[in-house]
Amino acid sequence: MEDTTPPGRRACRNRAGAWDEAAALLGGSEASALTGESATEHLFLGAVVASKRDGDPPAAELLERAAAELAQDDPERAALAEVQAAEVWMEWVDYERALAAAERASALLFERGGKTELAVLLVRGDIAGWAGRLEEAVSYWRRAAELVDADDPDQLRIAGEALFSAGDDDGALGLLRRAESLARERAALGTLTIVLQLLALSGTRAGDLQAAHAAATECVGLMRAIGQRAEQAKALGILSWIEAMLGRESECRAHVKEGHTVLRDLGYDQPGSVGVGLLELSLGHAEAAVEALSAALRVRRERLAMEVIAPRPILPSLVEALARAGKREEAEALLADRVDAARRTSRPHAIAQFLRCAGVLHADEALFREALEWHDRWRNRWERARTELCYGELLRRLKRRADARESLRAALEGFESVGAELWAERARAELRATGERARRRDPSTGGELTPQELQVARLVATGLTNRDVAARLFLSPKTIETHLAHVFRKTGVRTRAELAHRFRDSPDSIAAPAS
Repeated sequence: MEDTTPPGRRACRNRAGAWDEAAALLGGSEASALTGESATEHLFLGAVVASKRDGDPPAAELLERAAAELAQDDPERAALAEVQAAEVWMEWVDYERALAAAERASALLFERGGKTELAVLLVRGDIAGWAGRLEEAVSYWRRAAELVDADDPDQLRIAGEALFSAGDDDGALGLLRRAESLARERAALGTLTIVLQLLALSGTRAGDLQAAHAAATECVGLMRAIGQRAEQAKALGILSWIEAMLGRESECRAHVKEGHTVLRDLGYDQPGSVGVGLLELSLGHAEAAVEALSAALRVRRERLAMEVIAPRPILPSLVEALARAGKREEAEALLADRVDAARRTSRPHAIAQFLRCAGVLHADEALFREALEWHDRWRNRWERARTELCYGELLRRLKRRADARESLRAALEGFESVGAELWAERARAELRATGERARRRDPSTGGELTPQELQVARLVATGLTNRDVAARLFLSPKTIETHLAHVFRKTGVRTRAELAHRFRDSPDSIAAPAS
């Protein structure tokens, strides 16, 4: 049957993120009968859908072809097509083609000062960053953020990503939260999924693992629903990584398996996993951690220059795993000048992580103490707990039990505060080895919140009605009512005002999602 869906509606489906449906609609058109502007429009929309749904080199080449045909009459869309092509090439670690696409986008005569320039600046910053040219990258990212339209959720998303990459986490979070609110109000699912992905990364960097897990869980669910397969695989990788941080073994392994299946369906084989590697490390399986992280590192070998500012770094965990597996030479080769490179960024999270690596590798107390000083400038309790754990392990081996206990208690408290139970058990085991019996923390609630209950609790705490929360989460008011009843029962609070007060005072007191 001939597809009579108006072109405008097809574009709306694109913006909503319904990529499988959009592809079907485009495929139903009589493409061979299209000429002139109609044929170019069909080519452009098909290229956009392919990049979002499949994210592979053929999609990038299709985008480049569309850009070439649009360059004369519609340079703005041509530039956006080149930007998307550059993003695909980066995912496939082909930086030469990514840079070529970005340079073609920059050279086009589109109107400056809007979303298109913002997108071009962001991708140029990303390319410079992965190439190790950090000052150049930060310049691009900050220029991009200056152009944002505060009423455009997609622009806010791009600017938020730019500031996050530039290291301005608080500024990025403010923009991303506004982007999330606007995207929910307008049912802009394509934008919302990417915003949720960025909020998950932002939460992990800040150490708010429960918020990060809730955002990543919703993101994966939406991407499954709308058929955004390439981004779905990326989101599954982020979710499994967060689950490894939280010590949720079965969930982590299941999501890694699902992500690998999606990638294989796209023709891309990725044997390793940051999530599994970190999980194996938490379980004390050093060799298995090395295997998983090394395989993941091989995929992104050319991205090592960016490791000092990457939102989901591999090297800190791999160096620790290699050291624990007795593979010191390999660890030394990987660590190399990473501490100095991290210092040049002036970013506390990068410096603290690589100093911890060096402390583990060289059994150097001074490096651990310096790492903890940098942790004082970074509010991530989970990462600080990792450093305290490694430092405590060293002190115990040096038979300084009293000092070891102090660090290990701090590690245990940090892991328990964010709900990282497997990591907390490692700290307890080390404390027992010093002769101290470490009790499990008594939960302050009658149960633990699921990711969706946590989302409902956070939104209700802002003063939204059940109907408003339902609209934002694309659920029914009845479902919100049920979730809220569970929140009240599990947290022990009785009123919305009490919930708001409790959440405002201490987000962690809301309780961790169930494992």
